[in-house]
Amino acid sequence: MSEGCTLFCMAHFQSYPDRAKLLQDRCVNVVAMEEISESPKVNLVREILGCVAMAESLKPFIEKNTIGDLQVRIIGWSKRLRSAICRCGNRNSRSLQIIQPTLSFEDLNAVGPEALYFYDSPNFEDRQGTLVKLKNNGTHIFDLHEFEKQYAEQAIDAYRTSHPPLEFGLRRIQCLHETGQAGARYGVKLLKKINLH
Repeated sequence: MSEGCTLFCMAHFQSYPDRAKLLQDRCVNVVAMEEISESPKVNLVREILGCVAMAESLKPFIEKNTIGDLQVRIIGWSKRLRSAICRCGNRNSRSLQIIQPTLSFEDLNAVGPEALYFYDSPNFEDRQGTLVKLKNNGTHIFDLHEFEKQYAEQAIDAYRTSHPPLEFGLRRIQCLHETGQAGARYGVKLLKKINLH
């Protein structure tokens, strides 16, 4: 797989830590389906933070009704950014991509007022001055870390007040069950093809 592409699968990184290291070394983005949980009993602070920060970054585009034209780029990856990615995906932006922090300004495919770059400064060292170039071209920039320093406590309290805990795992179990059934059907189909030849 080429650098920067995204793999969506049951990754089982707990059982295969070498797989996680290999994908990380090759800069392949992974959405591990077994890690998806839509209704945990208690949301972690980092999950709430990413969610509310992304909601805040998207607010001007939602208010102006331009969210459908917005191109969102998440720079790099960290556990803190995972819930931000989920929140953005639920808001129907035109496109959402996770990009490698090593990309130069010239390599970027979304620049200007219809683009938003979301990052977490402790995990992104801007050695090439990409953020300044983006800003100079009218691109929207949002730093999760800066949001955390200024608004985290009140934003997290407000979120917890408006989102009481739900019963754990029902949707997650349903998703895993459906995925397992689909995988089994595909495996049986392949087996039948092999037996016919």
